[in-house]
Amino acid sequence: MPHLLRALLAALGVLVAAVMPAQARSLDFGTLRCWALAAKWDSADANDKTTANYVLNWMAGYHAGEAHGTVYNAQDMTTAMTKTVTYCRENPNSGVLAASKGFMGSHIITSEGAGAVDLSSKTCTAILNAKGDDGERLNTLWWLAGYHASAREKNGTQIRFQDLADKMREIIAFCADNPNLGLMIVSDKYLAE
Repeated sequence: MPHLLRALLAALGVLVAAVMPAQARSLDFGTLRCWALAAKWDSADANDKTTANYVLNWMAGYHAGEAHGTVYNAQDMTTAMTKTVTYCRENPNSGVLAASKGFMGSHIITSEGAGAVDLSSKTCTAILNAKGDDGERLNTLWWLAGYHASAREKNGTQIRFQDLADKMREIIAFCADNPNLGLMIVSDKYLAE
């Protein structure tokens, strides 16, 4: 395995482990309350902010399944995330899944514009060559996890953190060996279960 890929897989493991609640092995995102998301988002702790970011990327992917398919629009998502957190601060007992739908649904996040990318047209190379640090790569993987979760009938909102981290590592490793395969096909192989 090339040195860069080993480093990438190690960084993914550290980042996913760092942002997950130490006491939580699983969490039902369908029961997550706004006060918890807002507290993470507003925290001075970088890991808390990262956790909130990943939760919101998952929510965006979850709502994309019903709203706009495989289009990932980073610009619209930034606005939708900010609006969701603002709403959550004002309505701390609301559920994050319902709150985020109001800002991440079909009428809010568009499939057009400079920030729009249809992930069904991307190959594994896109995830391997994500810009910047592992943030963009992990944002995309969390979005994909939410997208596939929306299609599951049973336990769609239940997240088992270690299982998800393992699947993300498997996607990256598989993509490294198969860079020309479609990203949605590979994510479906690991995340649609």
